[in-house]
Amino acid sequence: MRSNHTETSCTWFKPYINTGFSACKKCGKETVVMLTGKRKPSICAKCDLKRLNKHVTEFKKIMKLSALQKKSADTKSLAGD
Repeated sequence: MRSNHTETSCTWFKPYINTGFSACKKCGKETVVMLTGKRKPSICAKCDLKRLNKHVTEFKKIMKLSALQKKSADTKSLAGD
């Protein structure tokens, strides 16, 4: 039996989550986001913009690589059918 979950959605399938409840200690604004990933910190989207952009770029790179690997695995399983 084969199952495709291409439409699965989850809050954690994004590079970061807006907290909306935590103020930045530097600027005082409620712009703190939680980065997705193991042992990733919460950072201010304004004060740590460079760090946030780097994380988003890396997240998208990993997602793209994962999609390519899945596509390759799906192609191999179809060839074996």
